[in-house]
Amino acid sequence: MPQTILQLPESGHERRRHPRTDVLAPLKCVSFDPDGLHMNEELQSLDMSYSGVGALSTDRYYPGQRVVISLPNTSDAAPRRMHATVVRCNPHREGGYQVGFSFDGASVVTFGERSEAVRMAA
Repeated sequence: MPQTILQLPESGHERRRHPRTDVLAPLKCVSFDPDGLHMNEELQSLDMSYSGVGALSTDRYYPGQRVVISLPNTSDAAPRRMHATVVRCNPHREGGYQVGFSFDGASVVTFGERSEAVRMAA
C-alpha cells in the first residue's frame, strides 16, 4: 500500500499538545487484555503526532487498554515499538473502529529521537 504524508492545515483551536500529520501506513499492534487474551492486529494509521497515533482497526479496543505499536520501518532501520494507551475507540462510518493511541512517556522520548526515521517511512 502506498504511504503518504500530508500536513494538516492550521485552522481553529487545536486541543492537542502536538501537531498531527496525516500518515497512511500499516501498523502492527499487540495488546494484552486483563483476562489474559492476546491480540495481534495490523492497523491502518490515519495520522500521527509526537505523542500519539490515530488508526483504523477491525477490532474494538477500550480506553485505558495498554498496547505496543510497531511503527513502519525504513530501509535502514528496524520497526520502532512504542508503548501506548488507548484514549478512544469509536465506530467508523465504513466499518471497524477509529482508535486513538497515546504514547507513554518513555516511548515519546524514543519517538522524538527517531522522528526522522518515522518521517522517512511514511
